[in-house]
Amino acid sequence: MQRARTPVTFLSVVVLAVAVSLLGPLLARIAVTTLAIPLKVSQVGGHLATANSRAHTKRLAAAVTPLTLLIAMACTVFFVQTTMGAAATAQARAGNKAEWVVGSAGPGVPPQAGERLRRVPGVSAVTEIVRTSVRVGLDKYSAQGVSTDGLTRTWDPAITAGSLDGFGPQSVALSALAADALDKKPGDELKLTLGDETETQLTVAAVYERGLDFGDVTMSHSLATRHVDNPLVSALLVKTGTEADRAGRSCAPRSARCPEWPFSTGTRSTICRPRSSSPTPR
Repeated sequence: MQRARTPVTFLSVVVLAVAVSLLGPLLARIAVTTLAIPLKVSQVGGHLATANSRAHTKRLAAAVTPLTLLIAMACTVFFVQTTMGAAATAQARAGNKAEWVVGSAGPGVPPQAGERLRRVPGVSAVTEIVRTSVRVGLDKYSAQGVSTDGLTRTWDPAITAGSLDGFGPQSVALSALAADALDKKPGDELKLTLGDETETQLTVAAVYERGLDFGDVTMSHSLATRHVDNPLVSALLVKTGTEADRAGRSCAPRSARCPEWPFSTGTRSTICRPRSSSPTPR
């Protein structure tokens, strides 16, 4: 869906250039009138420049139009991705309700990590997230699989329709942009193709607003992991209570001294970090 927004962005640049070309003479007169005040400092050169520009506003407009298009196109190319990245980061921070995020510097977090964290005293919910992509017809969408137990305690995608209550293996949630493009609403059936080309039909449970970082399609973790090349978890969202907060404070210095979390599989790629100090893994 992010690729679909790019043509609209460049179309707005073309619309701006057309508007400047049509209103060029008028804009040139306004600009010359405004600039004539500081140009009075140079009595000869400033007077000649102002008089020439007023007499040839169409010629000035013809030079301004391509410059406007060049600057607008350059700004679009250079700043669209950073702007969308900043918006995605803001959505991730607003939608992440967990106190801790467990990420991986390697291929992924081992599955034993989630079970071990659930046994930590005071941990109220752990949500596994795996990243993937799906196809609906010929259109490709970014997707994620999330574990359903305690999902609403760790994740808030800003639901605009439907609910995540009862979200299960046969459920799917869509971003507002994807739902609008597919003309789907809660209760509708959605046929999609998973990462390994397996076709399945799911029921739309909810529509959410924060789709930049969380993806356009959200399904259950158990379904997604069965149809991806790498079933390792991309991130774990850990929600803690009062007792675990005390454990977290005692864990923080240990994490600062030794970032590796040695799980039972022996991996050294998993890092435990507070949500406030690092953005949500993508």
